[in-house]
Amino acid sequence: LTFLRHGGPAEKHASPAVEVEEWAKELAKQIVLPKVSNDEEAFESIWLAAGGNGALLRKLVERVSTARVQQARVERQAERETDEEKRLRELGEDPTVTTERKTTKMEDALLDVNEQDLGEEVVRFEWAMNQVLASPAMLDFRSSLNNEAHFQVLLCETIRELCKKPHVAARDPSSLLDITHPILIALLDANLLYPRFQPFPRLTIVSTLHRRLLLSFCDNQYRQLSGRERVEYNVNLWLQRKKIFHALQNMEL
Repeated sequence: LTFLRHGGPAEKHASPAVEVEEWAKELAKQIVLPKVSNDEEAFESIWLAAGGNGALLRKLVERVSTARVQQARVERQAERETDEEKRLRELGEDPTVTTERKTTKMEDALLDVNEQDLGEEVVRFEWAMNQVLASPAMLDFRSSLNNEAHFQVLLCETIRELCKKPHVAARDPSSLLDITHPILIALLDANLLYPRFQPFPRLTIVSTLHRRLLLSFCDNQYRQLSGRERVEYNVNLWLQRKKIFHALQNMEL
């Protein structure tokens, strides 16, 4: 996340940008692991869902901690029921208490977290992608191609190239103000792509979670194509791959 502080007319020099980076995995692990009883599997599941998003990491840890308390309570109740059943058998009576253990696995807890917290993030992402597709730059670009398969290739494969890289470096800070690539412009307008200036100018996807959501969007777009459209898509991809790569590097298309 990048915050730009703009000076007034009297200021001769622009104030430096203040950037807040995503949490590194090792830093997140040091903070989160003790809060989930040093459960490596739980941490990896949380990291997979939230990436370096500090606010979302905190939410998921709180949910998992609550789920652990509930799980322990259910297990203690199941143990008490088992003891009661054993006592009844010793007395020669038929046990009437069911002894089925209703424990909540960590996967179930994380699934519940996904539905409650990640659901909000997914809704925001879907809204942002609608904003991307409806942006003036994107609408003009789409109509100029007059070929839906060609458009889908340029859109999705540009996004895939973005997701492969930690960032796209710019020649200098001013070049971030002169981007003409319509897909990059639309992603920037929707806050899915951010400019960063320190230690060097570059564009980065807003978070690890959004990187995964963008890839899922591209996969879904491809799945929706008919067999004939997929053939056309793959042919266009073969013809346009180098163009997509160089256009992304130059930030113009």
